[in-house]
Amino acid sequence: MVISMNKKALPYTLGALILIPLGGTLYRLGEIILTGNWSFAFNPEFVDRLPLFIHGLAMLAFLVLGAVQFSPRLRMTRPNLHRTLGRIAGIGAIVGGISGIWMTLMHLEISTPLLSVARLFFGSSMAIFTVLAIRAAILKRISEHRAWIIRAYAIALNAGTFPLFYLPVILIFGEPTPLLDEAFQVTGWMLNLTIAEKFVIGRNRSLGVKI
Repeated sequence: MVISMNKKALPYTLGALILIPLGGTLYRLGEIILTGNWSFAFNPEFVDRLPLFIHGLAMLAFLVLGAVQFSPRLRMTRPNLHRTLGRIAGIGAIVGGISGIWMTLMHLEISTPLLSVARLFFGSSMAIFTVLAIRAAILKRISEHRAWIIRAYAIALNAGTFPLFYLPVILIFGEPTPLLDEAFQVTGWMLNLTIAEKFVIGRNRSLGVKI
């Protein structure tokens, strides 16, 4: 199976998908700033404020700038800007992954084992994929660079794609159990990675490239 998408439309599609996490993250960042609570003290209603702020800001940079990076026009006409934005987005992905891992490990009591393991796995994978993408870019292995960053972005994009299939389920079947709710989140990550892999395979086949 080969998944293809209009390259010019891709940044706009991604931009639409990140609207929900964009709004939620901006709201949470504003809330943290207004309350002025930057402590690491555990609150059962909120994860540690400083790591959460760092995580939100980092993921915001990765999601927004990452979507812009998929623009073929930007890569062709403004390569220096593409590299600069890529560095910022890459740092965002790595910091976002590490801060997500930190929050998970520090607050294992607020998640089931399933979600804790999933967050550790996918958070680590996103950071590692980004490092591999950066390494490939330095070595001028552009196809490999794009493949790794697509996989990393697919993990981050779960915040935008998850509501698309989760909300209809709630509307049709009602509120799921906590375990089912977390199973949906894990499924979202896996589905995004599967689609990303199909996209990478389809793109490389069209270019005659093997990774």
